[in-house]
Amino acid sequence: MKRKTKAGLTLLDRIEGNVDELKFDIQQLFHIFRGYGYMIKRKFELAYESYTKAKSTDNSSIFNKYICSGVVKLKAKEHSEALKLFSEAMKIFPDKKIILVYQFATYISAYIISK
Repeated sequence: MKRKTKAGLTLLDRIEGNVDELKFDIQQLFHIFRGYGYMIKRKFELAYESYTKAKSTDNSSIFNKYICSGVVKLKAKEHSEALKLFSEAMKIFPDKKIILVYQFATYISAYIISK
């Protein structure tokens, strides 16, 4: 899966310069798929940028954008901001257990830093 993701990201990177020429719907799909590919590769900053460019209003893309932004904030040790973003993601898909993992990691990170 990761090998195919890498190949897909390489192809998307090649056509990035021509994205402005694509129709709006295709541009949206381009950025959404690219963002998801970056999430799989755990490149959350790049994923967040792609989801932001997508300007998508579907729940999955908004959820992924919150998760990516939350992870970026967590890495920057901005724990309260990360928790807010993870809470927003939980409002969209309350049954997703991965959000609890990210929230737990945020609390642990904040605790370790406070000691």
